[in-house]
Amino acid sequence: TQIFPGKDTRKRMIDRGVTSVEGTVGLCVAATGSVKEAKMMESTGYGDYDKELLAAVRGWTYPPTPADDTSAPVCSEVEFTYTLE
Repeated sequence: TQIFPGKDTRKRMIDRGVTSVEGTVGLCVAATGSVKEAKMMESTGYGDYDKELLAAVRGWTYPPTPADDTSAPVCSEVEFTYTLE
């Protein structure tokens, strides 16, 4: 999933000569497939963009994860890289 920073964040990146940023979001998914927790593990350096990433991830849904014929919760991390073009 592509999540782009807002116009103001992109402008700040350009003004600072930054060509790309990376951030990592930790998330835990309930047995039902809904995201129960999401938090920044590594900031992009742009608070507004971090908030956009968290908001988007919190809206994700996954198919239930089978574990011995039942669904189980799972936690993982997702890395995001945004490059100005």
